[in-house]
This record gives sequence, structure tokens and C-alpha cells, in this order.
Amino acid sequence: MSYLPRKIVAPSAIPLIALDALGVFAGFWAALLFRFDGQIPFEDMLALGLMLPFIIVTFVFGNLMFGLYRYVWRYTSANEVVAIGGAGAASTLLLVMLSLSLGVSRPLPLSVVGLGGIFATAGFVVARYRERLLSGMLARVQRAIANPNRRRVLIVGAGEAGNIVARQLRGANKSYEIVGFVDDDPNKLFLRLHSANVLGSRHAIPALVAEHGISPAVIAIHTISAPSLTELLSLCLDTPAQVKMLPRFLGSPEEVERALPLRDISPEDLLGRAMCSVDADACRDIIAGKVVLVTGAAGSIG
Repeated sequence: MSYLPRKIVAPSAIPLIALDALGVFAGFWAALLFRFDGQIPFEDMLALGLMLPFIIVTFVFGNLMFGLYRYVWRYTSANEVVAIGGAGAASTLLLVMLSLSLGVSRPLPLSVVGLGGIFATAGFVVARYRERLLSGMLARVQRAIANPNRRRVLIVGAGEAGNIVARQLRGANKSYEIVGFVDDDPNKLFLRLHSANVLGSRHAIPALVAEHGISPAVIAIHTISAPSLTELLSLCLDTPAQVKMLPRFLGSPEEVERALPLRDISPEDLLGRAMCSVDADACRDIIAGKVVLVTGAAGSIG
């Protein structure tokens, strides 16, 4: 069996290396402008021009060592920003140490080296997530355009399940507008999640539904006690809003994410306990051929 030789840099990464080089140039030029308030002395401009090839090679080599040219960035998550930050910090630290070793004869001020490294690292992030940044900006513009047919959603629960529901509604369905969240945790009040604010606790649901014309209200809490669920459903059902909830209400967040889309409320949700099954054949055998008197026939058991 033959194997392909392992390549440190894939051919598809060449454009990304070029973007990184451009980001280093722009970052250090911006740092120089910032350091001298836009009035760059000629000797510092010349020093940057002479040092720029070495600085670019240092950052590209650092990115190479951290494996930044081996990712398929279209499918990576935000966790990879840590790797980008580590590569940028390592390269910046190396340049700072080299500058310190030169003493007073250093070609660039330390402030320019440090600030330029920060700006260059930010450029690396933009280069790798540019498509997502552009799509996010376009999505914001689309949401800003009035659409009378969009349904205004209130999400009950600003935890992990609420985050999953908000991401699904924003990413997959443009017919919903998330007005905000409600959560009983006072530390989350007025915080933002997916560009929507936490507007209050569960007791604010009736007022929010009336004020914003909410429909539906989505209960997105993956663990909740039966009494708390009963109270929450009572608050929601007293409003004109349609109420939705997660299919596996007591499941794990992973199950919640796989279980979307949402479902309507069922009688089992209002029961507050496990369902009881009745063996109809056994009951029929007990009373067959007998005269039976049922007391309390007006209740559910009767």
C-alpha cells in the first residue's frame, strides 16, 4: 500500500499565506500610524520597509508551526481562534525578544512591534473567517429589512438549549424574528445572545407577548421540575401566543439539538408525572358478567 507524502503546506493554502502576509503588512503599518499619530518619520517608515520581509516570514513560520495552513477553515468552529491567537502571540513574543536583545539600536519601537502583532493576528482571524463575517453581515441586513410575514419569537430559557434553538431559527429559517429571551437567572438580565436581549424573568412573558406581538413562545429548557414546568406553561397559555417546546424536554442538550424542529404541547406535558397505562383486558376480565357501581364518575378516574 502506498501513501501520499505528508505536506506541511497544501497548495490550496498559498492564497491564505498571501492574505497573512498582507495582514502583517497592514497590521504593522497601522501600528506605526497609531504610534506616531499619523505623522510617521521617514526613518521609521524606512525601518519598517527593511524589516517587513523578516517580520512576514516570522509570522508565516509561526502560523505554519501551529498548523494554521492545514485546517479546512470553512468547516471549523470558533474554537480554532485559540490556535490563531497562540500563533500570533508566539510570533509577536519572538519579535519582542529580538528587539530587546538589540538594545537602543532596535529599528522599530517596542510599542509598534507589540501593537503590530495584535493587529496582524486580528488580520489572520479575518482572513480565515471572512466568509462567515460577510454572511453574518448580510444576515443582519436582511433582518433589518422589514418583513411583515416573519413570526416574532420569544425564547424561554437563555441557557444551552435556548442557544441551540436561537441558532437553528436564525440559521435555517428566515421567517422567524427572535424578539428576545426570558430567563429566571438575574445575572443574565439584559445580556445579549444571538443579537437578542434577555428581557426579564418568566413573569414578564404576558407583558412581552402583548407588547411585541409574540407568536410563538418557545420553551427551551432541557431540565426543569414538574411544578416549575406547570407554572411556566400556565404563564404561556394565558397569553394569545402559540406555545412550542422541545421534543425531548428532559433530554440532554445534544439530544435537543438533534430533536429540532419544535413540537406542540401535549397533555403529557401538563400532567406533571409519568403516564399510567391501563391493562384493558385485565380490567375486562375482572368485571365481566358482574354489575358494577362507579362512584365519583365526574372525575378523570371515574
